[in-house]
Amino acid sequence: MGVARHDGIVSPAYNVYRPAQAFHPDYLDHLVRIPLFVAEITRYSKGVWSSRMRLYPEGLYEASMPVPPLAEQTRIVREIAHQTQHMDALSSATEDTVALLEERRTALIAQSVTGALHDAN
Repeated sequence: MGVARHDGIVSPAYNVYRPAQAFHPDYLDHLVRIPLFVAEITRYSKGVWSSRMRLYPEGLYEASMPVPPLAEQTRIVREIAHQTQHMDALSSATEDTVALLEERRTALIAQSVTGALHDAN
């Protein structure tokens, strides 16, 4: 599930819904992707295999979802964006550190193999 950002970007095999209540599109997009919501939707889906489950409109209408005021949804979206940006920065820094450590490891192995490491001591 997700929120389409553009009209017409959906397969004919899917149902398209427009929310009756005020939703921030990013809030709704985040909401429908969290495991707890997926579990809630799965309760109302029908099918023999998990890979073939189908959610019919009546099942979607039975599912519960939190609908805070629009201002709170906006704050939630901003906080998610802030935390995501922070985690992305940490991930990038970690990748840079791993690359540097691999480079230093390679240099150390090369020095050891050529005897340069022994000569330096």
